[in-house]
Amino acid sequence: MKKLAQKVQFVHRIGAMILLLTITSCEKMADQASNDQTPITQEDSSIDRVQPIDTIPAPPPQRAPLEDISQEFGRVDEIEKYVLGRTIDEIKASPLTRLYTIKDRVMESEGIEWDAIEFHSNKNKKEIFFAESNWENKQLISRVNLLDDHIKVADGISINSTYQDIRSRVDTSRMNEFPDGYLILYDEAMKNLAYIMDIEDHPEFFYGFSSFDSIPGDLRIESIVINDLK
Repeated sequence: MKKLAQKVQFVHRIGAMILLLTITSCEKMADQASNDQTPITQEDSSIDRVQPIDTIPAPPPQRAPLEDISQEFGRVDEIEKYVLGRTIDEIKASPLTRLYTIKDRVMESEGIEWDAIEFHSNKNKKEIFFAESNWENKQLISRVNLLDDHIKVADGISINSTYQDIRSRVDTSRMNEFPDGYLILYDEAMKNLAYIMDIEDHPEFFYGFSSFDSIPGDLRIESIVINDLK
């Protein structure tokens, strides 16, 4: 139990930083896209003006009716559809309560508290993931932290998958965007998803790395964080 608590605290601490780094990266992309646009002169006033980009240049995930949740729930895209961007009260009244035992949790950092909910397996009571709000809106789910291999990203990728498994999905333009003592890799297709790697036995990565080729293929995913960027 102590080890699990430490793991949860670790995921929480790093989750907020991943969100900040992801938003910063998206803003850089938006700035670049804005700079690449041809300026519109007074004579071109009849041209439709391009609206500034607020986040990443990709459509937001579609929110699906909660009644559509199936017994086979277990993919990251379903997390986006049914959990992220919902309120805690919505989740507690949804069919997810038939699939998981849901428990309340209070998150805390530097004296600031916000609410979260844990999702435990009905079979073995193991915590599968937890979803948290934030200090600005204590009802709205803004981040999901995967702790178990029950939830899959794609092609069977989950907790305990290896770097070799995700290598083709990693965004190689984002290197060393994490604090000392961690190794975090970002998904190229899903800009809001990050893989936190287990480097406990690899101190050579405590202070970053110089090449993606230097990462061992058998390095294990310890947790996965999904942020709501809207």
